[in-house]
Amino acid sequence: MRLHSLNLNSNTIMVSPSITTGNHNTTTGNHNTTTGNHSTATDRLNITTGNHNTTMDSPSITTGNHNTTMDSPS
Repeated sequence: MRLHSLNLNSNTIMVSPSITTGNHNTTTGNHNTTTGNHSTATDRLNITTGNHNTTMDSPSITTGNHNTTMDSPS
């Protein structure tokens, strides 16, 4: 499992990241986020973007307009 760090005027650290490209969205849990000029520590934070949600326990990589879910990504 890889640790990703995203800087958008804040630090976002995701423990179980999902990578999504195309016309769908991804919600991932179990990661911590610090935003703005203050710190917010959460045990389970869901980040959702777009018009529909895809919740995954295990990381998966999706490209295009279809979904590919892998139990044991390689």
